[in-house]
Amino acid sequence: MSSAPTAADIAKDATWLAQALDPATGAVRLIAMNREGYRAASFLDDRLLASPVDAHVVAWTEIEAAMAGQPRSDGIISKATKARIGTSSATNVA
Repeated sequence: MSSAPTAADIAKDATWLAQALDPATGAVRLIAMNREGYRAASFLDDRLLASPVDAHVVAWTEIEAAMAGQPRSDGIISKATKARIGTSSATNVA
């Protein structure tokens, strides 16, 4: 397992999937994914955890800080996605 990603790691590309959010605690589970992993995954939910993954739990505020003023060109995290994450129920990461 790698060390927890830095803000720069989170912002640079789609490697770190924000796979689950616990809105009550503000914790987010990040899973390292590569292009092949995204293609192979039928679902990006807890079924990913059936096999070994590089996962870390970080504070949502770290992700917000990482993305502040840095629009993504890969479309992974858009304003619409951020809005859905903020208002939908999500998988508990605890």
